[in-house]
Amino acid sequence: SRMSGDGLAICEALLDRAVGERPVLVVATLSQEALDADPQFAARVASLEERGAARISVSRLTLDESITLLVDGLGLSPRLARRVAPHAHGNTTFLTLAVRDLAGRGLLVSGPNGLELRDGVSAPTLDAPDLEALCLQRVAGAIQGADDPAAVSESLAAAALAGPEPPVQVVRSINEPGLDALVATGLLRQRGRQLVFEHRGIHR
Repeated sequence: SRMSGDGLAICEALLDRAVGERPVLVVATLSQEALDADPQFAARVASLEERGAARISVSRLTLDESITLLVDGLGLSPRLARRVAPHAHGNTTFLTLAVRDLAGRGLLVSGPNGLELRDGVSAPTLDAPDLEALCLQRVAGAIQGADDPAAVSESLAAAALAGPEPPVQVVRSINEPGLDALVATGLLRQRGRQLVFEHRGIHR
């Protein structure tokens, strides 16, 4: 919900009965990091709980669970998964971004047991000390791997300046080919008339 922007608004409307009675279950996912980083966002979540929303806390993955996710969910070979997993400290966002970064840099190839690193390549993703560093590497790798890095960089800067959910038309008016190339990197996706960042760390 922190990423999509309107996730909490949907929850608020349902709890306030602004859209009438709706027999639905709404699940909003968020991280403790998001709550700690944004007091206003944390206050909205607390308000939802006061009005009846239930919070279900989920602990971080163990090392074995992280490896299982990388192998079964993201397609890495067990050998590569064992290299990536310790860096995540159980953070599923880190695991997902790490694989996307490796793929975006063209460093992954299919092996008999899943995706492996290309022979003889260095993978800065595997050295990222934390999620913030990984986001920076993800952005750098995506720009570097684009057909027109300058256009992607310009569009990303425009999107970041336009806010956490920049209007598509604003960024398109600055560099239309660059926007198309930017979306192709996966750093942002289009949802309706707005763009949504892959992770808030990408926006920052």
